[in-house]
Amino acid sequence: MRKLNRFSCLLSGLPLLLAAAFNNFMDPAFAADMAVVQQSRPYVARAGAWQTWTDHLHIKPGMERRNLVLTFINGAEGRAPMTDIKVQLDRKPFIVFKDFENKNELSRTISGTLKPGDAVVTVQGFGPSGARLMWQLMTDKVTVTGVKPNPFSPKDTVVIDGANFSDKVSEVKVDVGGKHATVVSSTANQITIKPPQVSGGSQDVVVSTGGTKSAPFKVAALGQPHLTWVDVIAAPPSHPIVLSGSGFAPTPQENVVMFGTFPAHVTSATDKRITCTVPMMDFPRWHVPITVSVHGVTSKEKRLINVDHRVIENRGIHQY
Repeated sequence: MRKLNRFSCLLSGLPLLLAAAFNNFMDPAFAADMAVVQQSRPYVARAGAWQTWTDHLHIKPGMERRNLVLTFINGAEGRAPMTDIKVQLDRKPFIVFKDFENKNELSRTISGTLKPGDAVVTVQGFGPSGARLMWQLMTDKVTVTGVKPNPFSPKDTVVIDGANFSDKVSEVKVDVGGKHATVVSSTANQITIKPPQVSGGSQDVVVSTGGTKSAPFKVAALGQPHLTWVDVIAAPPSHPIVLSGSGFAPTPQENVVMFGTFPAHVTSATDKRITCTVPMMDFPRWHVPITVSVHGVTSKEKRLINVDHRVIENRGIHQY
């Protein structure tokens, strides 16, 4: 497809003829910072006849306060261009063929000119059979540049840095690992959330606002640990035991193992296995619950041990 030139002008508050006089080529760097939020189907001409097409711009709440650019591409999809064009926006004259100034593409800012809802776009076109015209509605790209803390746990308050967010919480949606987060506060370049419960590992953060959304931003999530197995059902204090499960921290000191209210000493750990010693306490004690916490997030499962003189191996008893 041949390269299309871009040019734009400020429209708000200017008569159409004066606005046309100030058409400029759109800066490619500016275009690279824009995202397409809506586009029309191609309008296809029939030879020797004027045709009329009607579409709607869908202006979502918040979009009316953003930078909006409406771009018309004459000769879309590499086809022949129309030879005459008339466009109305919201039932008012908007552009005509001469505004293209012999170029294939015309862009105009419409920021602040439309209210939330549907705005009617009426296009009249004339040209050779198969000539094509289409339009695109663009706005500033929503960009995520950083997330902290990273990694984070479900109990953390997470701050997302970026650009082109909204200062209204109601206009912002944040997904973490495909699940909705609770948005606490928002400005144009920073959002604070309470993250949803997601599994540990790499997750995508996506911010949506003003009819567009950011590219996924990779983060590391600390999921809730799961304790599924204890290798003994009874052991005395200071005896080493092995806990099995998932979501543990590979760094031993980042795992907090509790026997009831007594903390245990963790000697080694992987993401699925912890070795620790039964803490000192008065015994015998029956049905002492064992829990594992990683970065403040505690396992929900109840695994029980009897603290006693005898060591009794777990030979297949699943505790729930």
